[in-house]
Amino acid sequence: MAAGTGVGRTYLTFKEKSSAPSTPTSTYDRIFFKSDGLHYVNSAGTDVLVGTNINLDYQNSVLSITDATTTPGAREVLGNRYILNGTPHAGWDGAADKDIVQFNGTVWVATTPTEGMICEVEDVNTIYLYLTSWAAWQNQATTTTSAVTFASVQAATAKLTTGAALGSLVKSDADGDLSYLADVATGQVLVSGGVGADPAYTANPSVTSITAATAKITTGASLGALVKSDADGDLSYLADVAVNQVLVSGGVGADPAYSATPIVTTLTGNITLPEAGKITLNPSIAVDHTAQGLIITATAGEAVSFGEDCYLKSDSKMWKADADSSTTMASKFMAIATIGANAAGLFLKWGYARDDSAWAGMTVGADIYASQTAGALTQTAPLPTVSATVQVQPVGHAPSTNTATVGIIWYDPQPIVFECGVDVIDYAAADGAITPSLLSAIPIQYLGNHSSTQTFTLGALAAADVGKTFDVVKTGTGAGVLRLQLPASTYAYSAAAASTEAGYVELAVSARGSMRWRVTSATTIQLVCADGSLAFSS
Repeated sequence: MAAGTGVGRTYLTFKEKSSAPSTPTSTYDRIFFKSDGLHYVNSAGTDVLVGTNINLDYQNSVLSITDATTTPGAREVLGNRYILNGTPHAGWDGAADKDIVQFNGTVWVATTPTEGMICEVEDVNTIYLYLTSWAAWQNQATTTTSAVTFASVQAATAKLTTGAALGSLVKSDADGDLSYLADVATGQVLVSGGVGADPAYTANPSVTSITAATAKITTGASLGALVKSDADGDLSYLADVAVNQVLVSGGVGADPAYSATPIVTTLTGNITLPEAGKITLNPSIAVDHTAQGLIITATAGEAVSFGEDCYLKSDSKMWKADADSSTTMASKFMAIATIGANAAGLFLKWGYARDDSAWAGMTVGADIYASQTAGALTQTAPLPTVSATVQVQPVGHAPSTNTATVGIIWYDPQPIVFECGVDVIDYAAADGAITPSLLSAIPIQYLGNHSSTQTFTLGALAAADVGKTFDVVKTGTGAGVLRLQLPASTYAYSAAAASTEAGYVELAVSARGSMRWRVTSATTIQLVCADGSLAFSS
């Protein structure tokens, strides 16, 4: 320890914190023992008796002040000494908080601290003193290479006795000396003076909020009303409105206002709905050529206008949907602005949209379909013809808010598109055509019945037609021949016969008959079955 020695005395150095009625000094004085007890020499050079019952009891040093709440573990090494801190774990063999313990190789031997015990703690190179009145070990020095200094007021009764008033605050100067902060009139607030400067009371602090706890606005008040400030700092109430409205900023320099339909242009992060939570859309859109719902920004492949139905092409651009062909379907989005070719704009995925000129007067509750007019919508499902299939896709319906003058629709394209064609074509007594693009693996029946020769002409085949089938059927009692005319470079085969190139096959004169054909290549068809007598051109 950093104790000095002199003739007839042992001394320590400390900073005086006397309980005597005087201002503490800022000098360092010496503490030492005489025959009558513990003394110190104050700044005036006076020898002062501290007490007759305080004797320093020097203890062997300890390794550290250690956490006693855990098992000793690796600390159980012969000769290790510690001061315990905290309620000890059972592994400390019955020692108590603040005890000095030493491991004898088998158990921990505890020494209960008593008045005046002094001990060096090696890991922090610091002297600690134990006094019963403190019930604790106190750090007595910042370093053992200089005189020991007391770090706290030593007497529990220490106080300032001059200039005091009930509730007065105490401030410290740069040397650590304490003095009272003068009291002032009521209603003032304490404002910081800045780094290194005293705080001070003031009746007019420069703050942006109401300073007095009793300040209030006495006119126009209602329970829960918000308060707003004008440019001069004057306060007034923000008028209450109906429940469930949202307060929306009015912009820089403008008042906020409640709104039942706030417009939020950008949401970031996640939106988590509570159980039974919902997102509500308003089907009564007030403004023509507007929409609400799930809206994205995308690029148009061609010029589009508000309300036009679009499909997403392989070039990742939006093009007008057309139910005439599978290559211009399926409907995915609706343009809700006028957008130029290759320009970015807004498209509705699902939601409500209003276009009075296009949709007013639609039948409420009836489905809406992609149209055979590019980009248009219709409540009439597309119908196939004898020469073409169509794509049928429901994309929404007319809600109850649609009227004779207000064209509001619910747009929600269904994910399934039906390709529709005819499966029976009755030419009656007329000649007809067989169009390969309409054919599939399920045979279409071409019907005829004539008293003289009647011809069904097969269109040119392609590799994509292989596997398609069709029937040629004579349904009536007409005496005429029903002929299947082949296209150029095409042959018809059966198990027993073959036609000439670009020839024909006929159902001979009979009351009824049929023949089923299968496309086997881009230049051949094969007879699957027949009812009646067939004749091949030769």
